[in-house]
Amino acid sequence: MTDYEIKTKLEQVESKHHELSKLLEERHATIQKDLEDLKSRPVKHRDLWDKLATLTPLISGVLISGIGIYFTHSNNVTQHKIQEVQTIEKLIPHLTGDEAEKKMAIIAISTLTNPETAAKIAQMFPSKGTVQALKSIADQGNNQERAVAKRALATSFKSLGEGMEAHADKGVEAQQYYQKALDVQEDVYGANSTKLVDTLVKLGRLSEKQGKLEDAVSFYNRARQTMIHNNMSKTRDFQNILTSLSRLYKQTGKMSLANDFSQKAAALGKDLDSGKTPDRGSIISPAPAPSTDVDHDTSEDSPDDFQPIQSPGAGGGGDSSQEQVKVVNPIQDAASSTQLFPSEKNGDGNSMDSPFSN
Repeated sequence: MTDYEIKTKLEQVESKHHELSKLLEERHATIQKDLEDLKSRPVKHRDLWDKLATLTPLISGVLISGIGIYFTHSNNVTQHKIQEVQTIEKLIPHLTGDEAEKKMAIIAISTLTNPETAAKIAQMFPSKGTVQALKSIADQGNNQERAVAKRALATSFKSLGEGMEAHADKGVEAQQYYQKALDVQEDVYGANSTKLVDTLVKLGRLSEKQGKLEDAVSFYNRARQTMIHNNMSKTRDFQNILTSLSRLYKQTGKMSLANDFSQKAAALGKDLDSGKTPDRGSIISPAPAPSTDVDHDTSEDSPDDFQPIQSPGAGGGGDSSQEQVKVVNPIQDAASSTQLFPSEKNGDGNSMDSPFSN
């Protein structure tokens, strides 16, 4: 290559370099101007509506999903309840069969639905079979299932006792059922619970009918002490217990105690009648009305096959099997029923100091 050609090439390269430099300067000036324009513009802050507009799609999605989950859950619960009702409906006929069928029906309801439902159904059909089923649930279930089954067991024992008590010749069996109910109640509610008062009064009433006056005094006294412990010594129930104790002490020849209890019952009655002491609702149910079922078969109603859950040895009898007994509703109209504790006139003798404070 000659010198002329080289010089020409150099001149061309230099010319291109100048053009490129000029172009870069123009681009730099344009960018600088744009930056200045951006800096001079006011900054726009987002207000609440802008933020809501941004969050609306997210909130809508969450709400729609939540509503869908809620209705799905509600539908599942409804379907489950329908299945439970259908299951119980199919098993109800077995609750009118023999004792083995009743036991298996209650256990099946407990397994296919829940122990709470089974316990409620068992209380509606108190019998030897349903009680055995409740005992099985109480022995094998978890703590919650045991508690539910035991409460239902205590109620069933009381219902069976009331059914037996309605028959004049079934006092011994009734007392055995009440004793078993008392054992379960002590285990579930404690020895000082007011839940025990009604059962203690029933046991006292039956003991008195059977001529076991000392036993009757013991049951009534425990009921009295339980009410004192629970601050229920200013009630009509407490007055009735005092009246019953007065009557029993008179029958056993303890006249000083009889007069003392009679006077205290009369004083409490005056306070209650005058409104000076407000009465509370009764926790003692009236005695079951005598049954008119003259054809009732009493040969197969022994409660001996019921083994106590907490305290062994609570009553016993023969080894005969038991058919479903007729249970009288324990909740009766107090206005139409006879008085639970017959009133008695006060004695004229001088009273001695009472062994209790109320």
